[in-house]
Amino acid sequence: MRSSVRPSRWRGLEQGDRRLVRAKLETKMLLQIHDELVFEAPEAEVGRVVAIARTQMEQVYPLKVPLVADVGVGASWGEAH
Repeated sequence: MRSSVRPSRWRGLEQGDRRLVRAKLETKMLLQIHDELVFEAPEAEVGRVVAIARTQMEQVYPLKVPLVADVGVGASWGEAH
């Protein structure tokens, strides 16, 4: 079932995923855990993926205070933290 009304964070996820597809990247968004996204990306794409994900999550909704997205990179979830 798909709803026409989504929380704002889903908007950011969908837009970010579309940007990955449009950029013809091999990167895949694997899952979301609470406020965290997990991607699988070839090393050559990491910089572009970080930029896309950070931009989408920080600009998903206009706020009066800055929304900062922290990024961790590693071969596993544990290494990225």
